[in-house]
Amino acid sequence: MTPPDDIRDAVTAGDFPRAARAFEERVRVASVRLRAGEEGRAALEETRAVLDWCRLMALAWRNHVADRLRSLEAQAYVAREYRKGPAGPDRA
Repeated sequence: MTPPDDIRDAVTAGDFPRAARAFEERVRVASVRLRAGEEGRAALEETRAVLDWCRLMALAWRNHVADRLRSLEAQAYVAREYRKGPAGPDRA
């Protein structure tokens, strides 16, 4: 599995510490290659593209969790209102 795939798999699994370690290793290797005069710029650009993808995944996950939270809040509101009992003259 290539490093970008390792990063994507970790992010998809929600294993952000593993993704962070993979990113750090990827950047370290590219940095060494750049200093040695080897072609490391392509690896950095590929890493940047994976980082952008990870950002989008994090935003999507955040929105998913926010939607779920709103749904739970609505369910809690309905349950509270239901427990109050039927609306009588004093509740209208």
